[in-house]
Amino acid sequence: MYECLGLEPPEEVEGYTQWPLEGTSFKYSFEDGKAKTQKPSQFYVMLGTRAIWRDGWKADAVHPGAPSDWSHFTDDKWALYNVEVDRSECHDLADKHPELLEELKALWHVQAGQFLGLPLENRGAIAVLTTPRLQMSPPRDRYHGHHFGGHALYLSDGTLKYVSNYLGEAEQAVVADAAVPTGKHVLGVEFSKESQTPQATVGSLTLFVNDKQVGTLANVKIQNGKFALCG
Repeated sequence: MYECLGLEPPEEVEGYTQWPLEGTSFKYSFEDGKAKTQKPSQFYVMLGTRAIWRDGWKADAVHPGAPSDWSHFTDDKWALYNVEVDRSECHDLADKHPELLEELKALWHVQAGQFLGLPLENRGAIAVLTTPRLQMSPPRDRYHGHHFGGHALYLSDGTLKYVSNYLGEAEQAVVADAAVPTGKHVLGVEFSKESQTPQATVGSLTLFVNDKQVGTLANVKIQNGKFALCG
């Protein structure tokens, strides 16, 4: 992107030295859609799985991301594929090209060290997702959806409220008809699907305090997709 815009990446941003850019520019492909890739190689690592691609060949370690504490990395079997002719990686050629496989495995270790791929992750997915991480902003107790979408169930001045933003076109809000009583309660919202088109799912929203309905809104449009309300 920098090359396309004719810009040089900054060496420092707000006092922080920047890492050198990794990878290869793809600007040359705009001028020749059939041009051979200029990327020399690419390495991959996530949750203990590893892979390396070079000149149409891909080697990868067969390593499960779960369960956790699966630390026997040296016992992992490596597979070798010629992805130029076997894009679905159906034919493991490791036994036919053992020297090439070892060469690619060595290259993986070089690039893993160069691009901060080590040490290998040994935790399961749940531990990775639930372990506190450094945040870019200070702790807060108030959040906003995006201008082009988002939904929130929240309390305001003791009243249960819900708002859904449909693609920035419509903010749809429902407000409970009474304040939430003091004490412990289960608060919730239910979306009842009534129709669906490629553009949106339409239904009604109902607010609940425990099992009691405290507010409803009809003809609510919800975004389709995995981040939409589904029940």
